[in-house]
Amino acid sequence: MPDTTNTKSRTIEGWLIQYGKPSRPVKLPNGRQVYEVIMQDAFRESIDQINAGAATIECNLEHEDNALCRIGLSGKNVRLEHRKEGVYATIDLIGDSLSDDVFKKAQAGIVDGLSIEFDPVPMNAEPSYGLVDGNYVRKWSKLQLKGFAICAEPMYGDSRIVKATEGADVEDATFARSFRDADLEKMQADIESIEAKAASESQKPSVITGNSLSGLT
Repeated sequence: MPDTTNTKSRTIEGWLIQYGKPSRPVKLPNGRQVYEVIMQDAFRESIDQINAGAATIECNLEHEDNALCRIGLSGKNVRLEHRKEGVYATIDLIGDSLSDDVFKKAQAGIVDGLSIEFDPVPMNAEPSYGLVDGNYVRKWSKLQLKGFAICAEPMYGDSRIVKATEGADVEDATFARSFRDADLEKMQADIESIEAKAASESQKPSVITGNSLSGLT
């Protein structure tokens, strides 16, 4: 049975990412924890391409390929803003029953997270590592924004929906980011290589100073 159409415009706004803020801890196979950080302006070029119509962005529900995948295709339903703090998005939901259910949950605060999907730039580029408060931090300085999910538990705790509004009639109406075993093993190998090199040179790994995991900038 086809989806029923909601003729009201429904808009969700929120942070796709706040720069410099650590992710939830990623647990490696050896039990150690690593935090990810996306550095300031990492998505600037990517967002310029999306806003100019030169690249596409997809929105889904909980990173499921077949959920809400029409929202934001070619950027027509998504507007992205560069802000000092990070990337702010405004999403116009399509008028079908699935989107209607997601909007109601967002209004009620049941689903209030936004979770980014990205690729390194250039492809296969390596992130850098540093130490903060004795914990390893994996830092990304340049990324391609591929899409994002509306979700219950985003990997980055500050990536949240801040507003869900319904407007006038229109004519046509786990943590969210998962890691594959290979990703975890590669991250663990990177850290082991860093520590082995530091030990051979009888020097400590470089330490990020003046920051803490409560608010890395």
